[in-house]
Amino acid sequence: LADAANAERQLALASDLRRRNLSFIDGEGQHPSNAWPAEASFLILGVSRDEASELGIRHQQNAIVWCGPDAVPQLVLLR
Repeated sequence: LADAANAERQLALASDLRRRNLSFIDGEGQHPSNAWPAEASFLILGVSRDEASELGIRHQQNAIVWCGPDAVPQLVLLR
């Protein structure tokens, strides 16, 4: 998507997170060794895998990264 569309979707997700009273931290996803532009992201604290997946689907994401109490990251494909 174009930068403007991505920014609009990020704002919509932030609004949804606030409405749900979820704590989150702004972030960026970027591979350290390539020149692809960074992608805005959120670290959402205390969210269940089911709720995180529902949020990802609602906001048309292809996948999310989720960690449980063991802190092992899992790539969850949504499409």
